Amino acid sequence: MITLLTLSEVKSNNKKWFSVGNQIFSQDESYEVQDIKGKPYLIRSTYGFSDMFDRPKVLQWAANPIDPVTYEIGSVTDLFKTKRDLIRFLEEE
Repeated sequence: MITLLTLSEVKSNNKKWFSVGNQIFSQDESYEVQDIKGKPYLIRSTYGFSDMFDRPKVLQWAANPIDPVTYEIGSVTDLFKTKRDLIRFLEEE
């Protein structure tokens, strides 16, 4: 897959989003930027709120669309059990 935006560019334009406090709050583990069908997305592995209400902590995958001009990070997609399931979902959109 061709990536037009880099993670460094997205991070430098969204400093609050990638702050240590926000990462701790959201329980994100990793980030990458991928273009899927010509649209850039922030792909995240996250534990984000999976352990609420005494449930076990589970790693999940999510994507946020990125505006290619302003680098603004949009609303999160649904959560998926695997990165492959997430990518498949984005490819079918």
